[in-house]
Amino acid sequence: MMNRINSQLRLKLTKFGRLLEATAPVALLALFAASSFAATPSNESLKGSYAFQLSTPKLAFWSNSRSCKQDGNTITYYASNWATYSELVYGVATFDGAGHVSLTFTKEGEVNQDASNATIEITCTAQGFTNTGGSIVYEPAQNGTGSGSYTVESTGSGSMTFSVAGQSGSMTINFELAGFATNGVASTALLNFEEGQSDKRIGTGTAVLK
Repeated sequence: MMNRINSQLRLKLTKFGRLLEATAPVALLALFAASSFAATPSNESLKGSYAFQLSTPKLAFWSNSRSCKQDGNTITYYASNWATYSELVYGVATFDGAGHVSLTFTKEGEVNQDASNATIEITCTAQGFTNTGGSIVYEPAQNGTGSGSYTVESTGSGSMTFSVAGQSGSMTINFELAGFATNGVASTALLNFEEGQSDKRIGTGTAVLK
């Protein structure tokens, strides 16, 4: 009885060993293929056209004034208001995989200061004045183009610096890549940037491979 059990055990072990011999090359090939796709991020990780959107939270102020006659005297009254809003930039950024980027975009949400100020209507009264408070007036949407360079670090983070056609200066946007395909190209970039001098504002956005 014991000899029969030992024989069956040896047979099962032999079959298991043959199975390992047959599947080991396949497993090693799959492991090699997976490791070859997990390439270290580089400039080649950004290649193609990416639809992007950037949003910057801002604070708007607008004001107006009017002179009123009271008891024979002229008094100038001032009224102001404020609100938060977001400035949006969206479009397409095209990366060549070698450190160069070009952009086409639309900008919305830029405040027309003079027109916003004029929305406050001040009415003179016997007790002083009243005002409507007014509202934000935005400039029409503006289209633009830009070009510049970018760098991707081995960690998957990086930055791009570009200039807008017809404008002086440049802008830098930092990014973190995600969603790497088997060819090593990222499908998504998480964006962030700083804007302003004394009153720093942080903008954020996303770029997705089309």
